[in-house]
Amino acid sequence: MKGLKLHAKTEKILSLAVFGILIIAGVGQLVLILQDNKVLAREEEAASMISSENTEMKSDETSSMDERTDESHESFLNHSESSKDVKEDGKEQSSYTESSEKSEEQSMEESSKEKSSVENSSKEESSEEQSSQEESSEESSESSASSGELVMGSVDDDYFSDALFIGDSRIVGLSEYGTIRNATYYAEIGISNAGLLSSGALPGVLSARSYGKIYLCCGINNIGMGADTCFSDFQDILDLVRTYQPDAIVYVMSNVYVTPEYWSEHPAFNNDEIRAYNYLLATLDDGDRTVFLNIAGLFESEAGFLDYEWTFDGIHLVADGYETWSYYLKNHAMIQAE
Repeated sequence: MKGLKLHAKTEKILSLAVFGILIIAGVGQLVLILQDNKVLAREEEAASMISSENTEMKSDETSSMDERTDESHESFLNHSESSKDVKEDGKEQSSYTESSEKSEEQSMEESSKEKSSVENSSKEESSEEQSSQEESSEESSESSASSGELVMGSVDDDYFSDALFIGDSRIVGLSEYGTIRNATYYAEIGISNAGLLSSGALPGVLSARSYGKIYLCCGINNIGMGADTCFSDFQDILDLVRTYQPDAIVYVMSNVYVTPEYWSEHPAFNNDEIRAYNYLLATLDDGDRTVFLNIAGLFESEAGFLDYEWTFDGIHLVADGYETWSYYLKNHAMIQAE
C-alpha cells in the first residue's frame, strides 16, 4: 500500500512539475509574442515616421525645385534681356564703326588729296627748279661758247670710252640693258654710299686709269637713314673722286623713285626722302665740271612715284627704261664748245 501511495504521490508531483513547466513555457512564449508585437509596433511606427519624413522631404524638394525653376527662368529672362542689350550695343557700335570708317575714309581721301597736292606742288617746284637749272645751263653754255668752255650737247658712243659709272643695282641694270657698251662700270647690288666708302675698293678703281667722265648714281640703299646722312656720305664719295680724278667731269645722277606699293612694303625706301636727297644732289651742279642730271624725272609718274610703265618690281627699271636712260645721257653730255 505504501508503495502505491508513494508512486501516486510521485506521479502527482511529476504532473504538477510538468504542468508548471508548461505554464512557464507558455508564459515565456507569451512574453516573446508580446515582445514581437512591441517590435512590430515600433517598426510600423518607424516606417510611418520614415514615410512621413519622405513625404515632407519630397514636398520640400518639389518646393525647392519649383523655386530653382523660378530662379532659372528669371535668370534666363535676365540673360535674354542682357543679350538684347548687347545686340543693341553691337548695332550702335557697328553704326559708330561704320561712321568712323566713313570718317576715316573721308579723312584718308582728304589726306590723299592733300598729299597729292603736296606732291604735285613738289613736282612743280622740281620742274621749276629743273627748268631754272636748264635755263641757267643754257645761259652758261651761251656765255662759255665764245670762250671755248664746256657746253651741253649730244654725243656718240665714243664719248663714253673714258667714262666710269659708279653705283648700285640700277647701274648694274644700266650696264646690262643700256646701250652704252664701251664704258667702265663699278657697281654692286645692294651697295650703299656708306658701303662704297667702307669697302676700300673705290680708291683702287679710281686710281686704275685716267677717266674723262665719271657718272655717279647711288644712295637708294641707305636712304632710310635720311636724306641728310645720305648726302653727307655722297659728298665724301665726291671728294674721293676729286682726289683721284681731279680733271674728270663728274655727272651726279638723281635716284629713281619707287612705286607706292614698294614704299608701303619697304618703308625704308621713302619717296619723300629720295626726293629730298635728289634736291640736295642738285645743289652740287656748278654748270661746268660737276653736272646734275635728273634721271628720276624720266620715269616719274604724275603723282611723283616711279611710273608702273617703267618697272617690273617697283624699284628697278625694265629693259626699255635702261635704254631710255642711255639715250638721255647721250643727249646730255658736256662737250667743248666749237
